[in-house]
Amino acid sequence: MIELKNLCAGYGGEFKIRDITAAFPSGELTVLIGPNGSGKTTLLRAAAGLLRPSSGAVLLDGLPLKSFPARRAAQKIAFLPQSRVPAQLPAERLVLHGRFPYLSCPRRYRPEDREIARRALEQTGALELATKSVASLSGGERQKVYLAMAIAQDADTVFLDEPTTYLDIHHQLELMACAGRMKEQGKAVVMVLHDLNLALRWADRVLLLQNGLLCACGAPEEMVRSGALSRAFGVRVEELSSSFGPWYGFDTLCPDSHDVP
Repeated sequence: MIELKNLCAGYGGEFKIRDITAAFPSGELTVLIGPNGSGKTTLLRAAAGLLRPSSGAVLLDGLPLKSFPARRAAQKIAFLPQSRVPAQLPAERLVLHGRFPYLSCPRRYRPEDREIARRALEQTGALELATKSVASLSGGERQKVYLAMAIAQDADTVFLDEPTTYLDIHHQLELMACAGRMKEQGKAVVMVLHDLNLALRWADRVLLLQNGLLCACGAPEEMVRSGALSRAFGVRVEELSSSFGPWYGFDTLCPDSHDVP
């Protein structure tokens, strides 16, 4: 499990997140939300060990993450960034990169690595793309292939930075269902989302960041009823009922509105 203890981090001496304490338990889907520039990606990168904290600590299974050799850390933590340079290689070969932490030098893929990669492509609905160049794929198809690479890494914790980017609604729901299956396998899944309906519909816990601070944390229904979302985003949130479960409507508040709790 990843734990953050009074974590501060940023770039060029400027803090983007300050005094963050949180944990990402196994078997849960945690969604980070917040206005633009609130520090969501910075938190994700620091938690994954890709950005050195200015102060505080990141713990992996109770030990400082910085004490783990890079290969061992990569077996425990997978990170899918928001944007990447399109790879000039077949999709299946890219997905096999997720197996690097388990290979010795020189890297030689074993039959089990190829089978894991095939299953990962199948899980994301991208198996038919296996022989196609990643650079030739649409944005949504690439996203599915990169997600398959993260799945093939078979890490205990999976960090996803805005994974629904470029996806239409059908594929957004497919991706969220895939994240749900990962948590059912006992993985800790942590993602940044801008779509509040997706966040509130699928998350077990929501972490709300604003101005680099963790200003609220809880189950989706608690976050809505507390008024924290309204205060952070300046919107009115209304819970709606449907045969698919709870959904939410949003409306912009007038600048002088007093409707926010």
